[in-house]
Amino acid sequence: MMSPSLRAHTVATLSFMRRWTTLAGIGLALVLCAPAAAATPQDATSTHVFLTAAKRFLLTTIVRRHQEAASVGALAAHVASTCPHAIPGSIRTGTPAQQATGEHFDIASEGEVIVAEIDPLRSAYASFTRAIVHLQWSDQDLNRRIAVAVRQAQAVAALRGPDLCREVSLARASGFRQTPPGIRAFVRRFAVATSSESSTTGELEQLMKPLAGPGDLALFSQVHQLQARTNRIISRVVLGGAATLARELYG
Repeated sequence: MMSPSLRAHTVATLSFMRRWTTLAGIGLALVLCAPAAAATPQDATSTHVFLTAAKRFLLTTIVRRHQEAASVGALAAHVASTCPHAIPGSIRTGTPAQQATGEHFDIASEGEVIVAEIDPLRSAYASFTRAIVHLQWSDQDLNRRIAVAVRQAQAVAALRGPDLCREVSLARASGFRQTPPGIRAFVRRFAVATSSESSTTGELEQLMKPLAGPGDLALFSQVHQLQARTNRIISRVVLGGAATLARELYG
């Protein structure tokens, strides 16, 4: 069973992951809204390129959903076969040092699930960010916000986690009173990559007015539908995977 802290961390990270797939759905805001000034030809071109890249990325996420689930399942299977129930539940009410170690492993476990989920999608992440990283609109605030979101998406896609069983073995040697350096480092990278710095679609909609031409309205509708489906996949794979991993890892 997931601890309250692990579930809270996982739900918070799901919020980020939805924000990331919503980066693919920022096209929704771009189509719906634009700067007060008339849209420029560059605005229209950037919007079309963005929507096309977003559709491709979201379709890939959907097509590879079984690979994503299998990747997360493999992580839980590794723990089940190598270090089942290796973290005693008693550390949650143990000494302050043990509780701190438990918190670090909670966050690291969540991060490992996210890493496993995106493993089959790394090429799609790279292709999408390459397609949009140099796009420009006449609204400089929009450009800045998208740049921030792209940097965070790249940071998530670059995450690599340590072997949980190896790290648990190191923690056990200290009676779980010391958090292994590998776990501490991963938790720091994970926290930075999933911070809430990037904008939501709703925030962007406050800044923009319609940009897309009539020819892109159908594309906008497709991206909207794909985004909703992708978010459901992420929720199912990540929450289910985190719960399974917690059952295998904690005693």
